[in-house]
Amino acid sequence: MPRRSVAGVCHPGISRGLTPDGGGLPRSTTNVRPRREVRRAPRYPVPRTASALAQSREQRLISTGDVKKGVIIELDGQLMKVLDWSHIKMARGSAQVRMKLQNVRKGDIVERTFQAGTRWPRARVESRKAQFLYSDGAGYHFMDAETFEQFAMSATALGEDAQYLKENTDVIYSSHEGEVLGVDLPVTVDLVVTQTDPGFAGDTATGAKKAATVETGLVVQVPLFVGEGDILRIDTRTGEYVTRVQ
Repeated sequence: MPRRSVAGVCHPGISRGLTPDGGGLPRSTTNVRPRREVRRAPRYPVPRTASALAQSREQRLISTGDVKKGVIIELDGQLMKVLDWSHIKMARGSAQVRMKLQNVRKGDIVERTFQAGTRWPRARVESRKAQFLYSDGAGYHFMDAETFEQFAMSATALGEDAQYLKENTDVIYSSHEGEVLGVDLPVTVDLVVTQTDPGFAGDTATGAKKAATVETGLVVQVPLFVGEGDILRIDTRTGEYVTRVQ
């Protein structure tokens, strides 16, 4: 015989949150534990404190004691590359540092003297691989090896390096805040001789030299046996002949 509901007495079904006929009445929430609120991290960047910003700027500074060749610093609003430096001992007062600097954008070279301990912001320069594509009236065109984005540099900006560039030459280019500063060439490049005086096989022992023009317009001094159509390996640091490839 089914049990009947009596006033003031809970039916067994009600203890399970159900009516006697199995209906879906909601269970009383008096004994239900509240859900724990999960705090999520904000999706927007948290502003950096003044001390954090000051520390970041401090880490970017470079002093005379940390200077070395090739470092690029920010000086008087310009990017200056350290070419050479030397310490100067003074009879009185603090020591000084004499530096030979090159303006990265303009190419000008200057010499400056600073007190030991002087600090400057160190420029954040990024180096990436690129490939030389071609040259035209607008300049010399390159393509980033990873992003395939193209950029151009003027003949003035490249300087003498332009004489070593031929199609598909791999280079390393440097940039600062999206601005291309320059390119670094491979140590050697192979170029074809387009014009030179006739060569003679018997002239190898004389040690004499002659002028030869290669495909990029560069003129180099080569042994007398070199002829037109030969492929020469040229040192890009000195512009000198290294060997005949074929």
